[in-house]
Amino acid sequence: MSAAGASFHVADAGPDDAEHTVVLLHDFPFFWWSWREVVPLLSGAGHRVLALDLRGFGSSDLQRDDPDLTQLARDVTAVVSAMGIAQFSVVGTGLGGAVAWMIGAQDPVSLRSVTTVAAPHPLGRPPRSVRSVLSRGGLLDLRLEVPLRRVRLLENGRLVDGVIRQWAAPGNRSELLARTGPYKAALTRPFAASAAIDSFSAARHLSLAARRALATPVVVPVLSVRGAQDTSVRPADFHGDPRWVQGRFSARSLPGCGHFPPEESPEELSSEILRHLAQVPPREH
Repeated sequence: MSAAGASFHVADAGPDDAEHTVVLLHDFPFFWWSWREVVPLLSGAGHRVLALDLRGFGSSDLQRDDPDLTQLARDVTAVVSAMGIAQFSVVGTGLGGAVAWMIGAQDPVSLRSVTTVAAPHPLGRPPRSVRSVLSRGGLLDLRLEVPLRRVRLLENGRLVDGVIRQWAAPGNRSELLARTGPYKAALTRPFAASAAIDSFSAARHLSLAARRALATPVVVPVLSVRGAQDTSVRPADFHGDPRWVQGRFSARSLPGCGHFPPEESPEELSSEILRHLAQVPPREH
């Protein structure tokens, strides 16, 4: 799919004439395949489902310049528009959740609701304490700030394994590690690792334009979902989320789940998403 001056890979499932389309946005360092168990559960409930590879990931184009979170959000709405979709809800996990928050702030007329997964509002996370920085998940965060090393670790696949070992729930790590092949293969594309890191950094180190845009409260309904055993983001990181929402806000925690609910708890996550979507009215303008 061509949109916003780039080419994007979109996995499309469900009826083309569905009244409500759900757009799924993946986490770093993955691509749309991380939603593979969620897609049939949502499409089976009657929704059209689009799982998009963000710019710089999977089979989508690599960005030519340093990306910005505002651009990553505009990419998504441009793809939705190019596909002729009148109304959609966005569901984003991790990095994709930051993009979903930005889409909510930009408030395209076609947006009906936002669901963020393992993704507190980018402006709301409090500073980490020394103790949290020295935790397992915190130390990995520090490694992700070392430019050349993180690219090399992503290219050779060790960083893919590392985020799972550090951020997934202990009981789920072995199964997830056994399924990393497609992610590692996608990152062997020339410049793919650098592009993925650049997009990840755009969500971590916000530009002035991104900060200004995110300061606009989201007016559509928002659901925030987190894994109860997530070591990447803490419960306190989510406490400020309601401040950035003017519409209906709800929050859910998934027991036995870490930072990757689409793969660790796909059925539970899908149930929460479907429950949320059932309460979302059509957008009136």
